[in-house]
Amino acid sequence: MLILGLYFNDLYADFRIRTRILLMQQLCLTMGIAFMAQALLGYGQQSLILPKWLMIYGSAITLVALFVWRNLYSSVMLRAVRSERVLFIGSSPVVFETARHLHQKPELGMSVLGYLDEECGGAGDASGGAAPGSAERLGCIHDLGKVVSQHRPDRIVVGMRERRQRLPVSELLELRFSGIPTEEIAHLYETAFGKVCAREIRPSQLIFSTDLGPRPHQVQAQGLYSTVIAFFATVILLPVMGLVALLVRLSSPGPVLFRQTRIGLHDRPFTLYKFRSMRADAEALTGA
Repeated sequence: MLILGLYFNDLYADFRIRTRILLMQQLCLTMGIAFMAQALLGYGQQSLILPKWLMIYGSAITLVALFVWRNLYSSVMLRAVRSERVLFIGSSPVVFETARHLHQKPELGMSVLGYLDEECGGAGDASGGAAPGSAERLGCIHDLGKVVSQHRPDRIVVGMRERRQRLPVSELLELRFSGIPTEEIAHLYETAFGKVCAREIRPSQLIFSTDLGPRPHQVQAQGLYSTVIAFFATVILLPVMGLVALLVRLSSPGPVLFRQTRIGLHDRPFTLYKFRSMRADAEALTGA
């Protein structure tokens, strides 16, 4: 139960300690979950009940041990993980969101050097002012070569709002051939957050994607196991459905089942059946 409690409090996925107070709160909540689980087990099986003082002393020792261990583990891991230095090209909102996330999650192994602004107002742009999202402004796009020579990034990420006739193609190709990995912000966003960035999806990616849309054999398999599951679920839930039908009949006049024509796969109409949850003429004046 302690393992489940630690899992649901994200103490396995995130080894960075924001505050020690928050860590203690999470550990106390985990102990509470363990106490409740033990109490529920005791109601079902008397032999599973642990002695009261064993639970109290054991929980106190575990709480202190876990608190000390997590602080030690976090400090050692943060020193051991080598941060990959990331340079952003562009100043889109996704760049700042990703930079802020990398700053909050050092366990991802990436640190933000800064970003090159898309708007270049002159030679004095490379002043290095602070920007939203824990990313420092290192200059504009025209300063790419100078910034790379000075800061030596391990990865370059392009997150420009507008790329047409503004993307430094020749400089990026030269840096790419020199061994510096270069990628789009959408790829890093997916790596950092574990989900696709919908704001960075372009129509061409959907049009030419080979993974978009259902595969025929998957549709057939889904239809087969859905039918099997539906059959067994119907048999198991027949008593419950009978009780629901009786309650619907007794609560209001009208048919027990609500029928409606819907559009399904390949625009084929089918009849939907469900237990009626409104009175029979509920949509007479308002419509569907």
